[in-house]
Amino acid sequence: MNDKTDASADALASSTWLAVVRAYQTCNRRYEELLALHGLSAAQFDTMDAVHRLGADALPKRIAETLLVTRGNVTGLLRRLEKAGLLRLQAHESDGRSRVARLTEVGRRLHREALRSTRAFVRAQLAPFSREDLDQTHATMNTMHFHLLGLDVAAIHQAAQQAHEKESWT
Repeated sequence: MNDKTDASADALASSTWLAVVRAYQTCNRRYEELLALHGLSAAQFDTMDAVHRLGADALPKRIAETLLVTRGNVTGLLRRLEKAGLLRLQAHESDGRSRVARLTEVGRRLHREALRSTRAFVRAQLAPFSREDLDQTHATMNTMHFHLLGLDVAAIHQAAQQAHEKESWT
């Protein structure tokens, strides 16, 4: 490859990466706006949704694993949701040292309403795309996700530094 081809490939990679980031940021911002209409943040709704889906297994550790966040993040969210009367933390049935989260009646009602809105939001944001577009995007994003999990960022950084040093000497 020559320098012109490298520059073209770099430009395409950068503009594609920025398009993905912009789409994610816009989607996330609009999702937050929607949930704010229910008096919730995305983190609060996602926590309530995890509690709902996990049922009797809604331990802080399991919630954190489901949401891909730290247990410390979940602990603070659970406390705030409990203080707001949206869930209760109770002793686990078989392990009294553990606490399990359960939505209150008010929490279940709010979760149901917000879930209905989020499902409508997802349908609305994806409405312009064909089934084929969605299938392709799904496959591409999954490929990207698993590729990113396998990247060795320290090795990439080191290689970039070595290439820069080599260029500096020539």
